[in-house]
Parts: sequence; structure tokens; C-alpha cells
Amino acid sequence: CTASDATEIVVADTDGSHLAPLKEPLLEKNKPYKQNSGKVVGSYFVEWGVYGRNFTVDKIPAQNLTHLLYGFIPICGGNGINDSLKEIEGSFQALQRSCQGREDFKVSI
Repeated sequence: CTASDATEIVVADTDGSHLAPLKEPLLEKNKPYKQNSGKVVGSYFVEWGVYGRNFTVDKIPAQNLTHLLYGFIPICGGNGINDSLKEIEGSFQALQRSCQGREDFKVSI
């Protein structure tokens, strides 16, 4: 089907603990840009990404996204949000700040 060279990929189907840390300083290289194409620009974030990989919600480049697919967020219990989400320091609050004042920003759970 193709004449290109083979490329090895790793599929992370669990918690990602078997993966090497990201080498790129993603936050420093992620620059805001004006999104005027009308296209969906989305990202997938998992609630447990804050552990081992230390990738917290405030590191999501929300200013460059139109949609965020938030996986495995605990949505039941507590006062409107799950108590376990409150335990992750600043996580839910960071998500709220990212969405603040952005009518067109969508978070899918």
C-alpha cells in the first residue's frame, strides 16, 4: 500500500507508566495563535494524567483549542463534582479557568 519506511509506534492502552517521559518542553513551545479556520481543534486529556506523568490541567493549551475531550473524569458525588477530583490540587479549578469567558469552548466528558 505504501513505499514509505516503516515507523515503530507505541500504543498506550493503560496508564502510560511504560512510556518514556515526553522530551519536548511542550508548554514552552506551544504559542497562542488566532484560530480563524472554523475547524475543530481538540485534545484528549485523561484525569489520571496528573499522576506519574505530572501533566496537570493547567498545562493544557486551552487557548489554542475549541474542544477538550476529558476522559475518566469522576463526575458523581461531592458538591457538584466528585471528591476525588477535588483531591488533585487545582485540577478542577484550572479547568474552570481555562473555559472562563470562552463561549465557544467545549468540554466533552
